[in-house]
Amino acid sequence: MKELRDWCIAILQFMAQVDPSSGVFAHAEQATEAAFQRGDLRGLKMVARDVREWATALSPADQQRLDEVLREQFGRGLTEEAEGLRAEVGRILRRGQIDTQDEYRLLLSRADEIYADPSKQDELKSINELLAGYEAD
Repeated sequence: MKELRDWCIAILQFMAQVDPSSGVFAHAEQATEAAFQRGDLRGLKMVARDVREWATALSPADQQRLDEVLREQFGRGLTEEAEGLRAEVGRILRRGQIDTQDEYRLLLSRADEIYADPSKQDELKSINELLAGYEAD
């Protein structure tokens, strides 16, 4: 949990440097620390997912700089993290069933990421079918 908290805080602090006028990053940092203090792993995972999504809004140059910072501190950057998430999406799709709210949110996030990519329409269709089935339960 400590590494997850530190990962989130590193990204939030980087983003706060890029956009110092936004108070959202300081607020998110406080929420991250509070989730860690409560021992709330699920909350930390939710923050991590949000933070990763926010990082995609950075310019390519800032994303590269952030990746370098993360690799230096944690041995992995956003690229490796995204590959791990795509692998998890693949496992869920092969299984053909969503088992948890976290998996649901992961697939929802992936659908948002790929909806406009024509080459990903088969994956999107599979994701949407699982999402609809999960919502119906």
